[in-house]
Amino acid sequence: MKLSQKHLYWLLQVLGWGIPFGLNAVAKIWIDNRLSHYYILVENASIIILGIVTSHSLRFLCKNWIGWPGEWSWIKLIKTVLSLLVLGFVLTFLIEYVCGWAYGYFEPEQLNRNLSQYVIAYINTVIYLVLWLALYVAITYFLRSQEMKWERLRLENMAKESQLNTLKGQVNPHFMFNSLNNIRALMLEDVDKARDMLTQLSEMLRFSLTRNNQNLVPLKEELGIVRNYIALAKIHLEDRLAYDENIEEGLQTVDVPPMLLQMLVENAVKHGVSELTAGGSIVLNIAIVGDQVSIRLTNDGQLRQDTQGTQVGVNNIKERLRLIYDGKASFHLEEQEKKVVASVLIPIS
Repeated sequence: MKLSQKHLYWLLQVLGWGIPFGLNAVAKIWIDNRLSHYYILVENASIIILGIVTSHSLRFLCKNWIGWPGEWSWIKLIKTVLSLLVLGFVLTFLIEYVCGWAYGYFEPEQLNRNLSQYVIAYINTVIYLVLWLALYVAITYFLRSQEMKWERLRLENMAKESQLNTLKGQVNPHFMFNSLNNIRALMLEDVDKARDMLTQLSEMLRFSLTRNNQNLVPLKEELGIVRNYIALAKIHLEDRLAYDENIEEGLQTVDVPPMLLQMLVENAVKHGVSELTAGGSIVLNIAIVGDQVSIRLTNDGQLRQDTQGTQVGVNNIKERLRLIYDGKASFHLEEQEKKVVASVLIPIS
């Protein structure tokens, strides 16, 4: 179970004071037979309890007076030194008082200590508090940096998801606009064809709606949408559109961005084949190339960089690939011997 920062703090407090002075008590009981075991236990228990109280007070001062952790300044340094010196004195006084009382209670004589022993005890106490403060600041900085890191990743993911949803939203209205225009043109000419177009369109919209919250879908589902679109386009273009696909075996379950192939095919039909009087062909090839999936769509026609619709579609595809695959995918559109070739390389997921 993951510890909260509050629980982690108290666990480290107990371990930081308990382990060294617990071991000190065990060592004294094991080695020094001159002192009462009860005194040794009281001595180290008092150091642990008073140490926790004092260091917790130092933490309170850090958060509410000194301002640690934060930007360094001379004022903070002076406040830190004063806090360490004062709390070190208070802790030393309390420990010496309790230990003096316990020694007189459990031992047959009073505890006699000179000034140099008190000074040494005070210096050791301050050193221990300095070490505690250093660890506290280091751990706090580390936890805050981790929180900032996860927060930054969360915000980046939110921004990426928002951009992806925006890009997905550009796909559906664009396709619906073209399809509804075709249906409107056929309503008075051929009702049966118009009805078939509506059926094909509803299938595509169903896929779009059910998959809109996903960034990847199996290739076989995407191919089903492409075939629906081709059937839809053929109702309008008839024999002017020829379509062929070559899919390497074993790729049906590979994940691809939803509506990616549909956009490529739609652009090939709208800006390529449909503009040719005699029509043309579209060929889709999908294969494994190294550790990537190669998608290559070839259609008759010419590449027109000044077409706004083409640029919107191309930019959409590039941006979606960048967001989903973090720059590990690529997209190229070029003209080769009076044919337009769209090439996509995506990592195998």
